[in-house]
Amino acid sequence: MLRLKNRKGFALPMSILVIAILTAGLAASFSSTTAEYTTNAAQRSQNRAYNLAETGLEQFMVLRFSATIALGFGEDTQHRIGVADIQNQKHDSH
Repeated sequence: MLRLKNRKGFALPMSILVIAILTAGLAASFSSTTAEYTTNAAQRSQNRAYNLAETGLEQFMVLRFSATIALGFGEDTQHRIGVADIQNQKHDSH
């Protein structure tokens, strides 16, 4: 086996190489963490928007049903009530 007799100055380049490798690994982990955080924030926003839309639809359906009953139309009647009718009914009753 061939041995190098002159090993002076070997520690500095080796430590620089190790530090460079560790720095690259650290940068990759930070990048991955940031991407994961952004993805989770977008998913939470999407879920919040969906839940708000579903709640609004349910409230509209309840108002529409109660306005249909209040105006005397049965469930078998083909009369359609819109948002403006419900708002007018609210203002008229106050």
